[in-house]
Amino acid sequence: MQVHSVKSAQARSPSRAIAAAVQSSGAGLRKPVATATAGPKLMTTGAEAMPIYRLRVAWRERNGIVRAPISDESIEASNLRDAIAVALARPQQLLATGTNLAWIVDPEGHVAWTLRMDDTSAVAV
Repeated sequence: MQVHSVKSAQARSPSRAIAAAVQSSGAGLRKPVATATAGPKLMTTGAEAMPIYRLRVAWRERNGIVRAPISDESIEASNLRDAIAVALARPQQLLATGTNLAWIVDPEGHVAWTLRMDDTSAVAV
């Protein structure tokens, strides 16, 4: 019976014949495939997911070259303002010996905040 309906559809239009054949065989019916997207890094705490920021501390040369970070800490915070508050509450990391630059990287991997320090003052940018 299905062959007859395909043949009658083929007589009317070739595209209808192909559609009828695909439908009767079930070949064109696919479930949507889930694709991974590159989104922000999240840490789950209980029922709620929190973004993960990175606090990095290093030495910045006078000519602007930044050495490799000597500290790379995770900060779990709901937004950048909270991540900065957490970073400023960690003076042992910010004022580590041999460092004069701290920065926060957002969950997407972009530098979101920096703190340059020198002998007399610290400047937040």
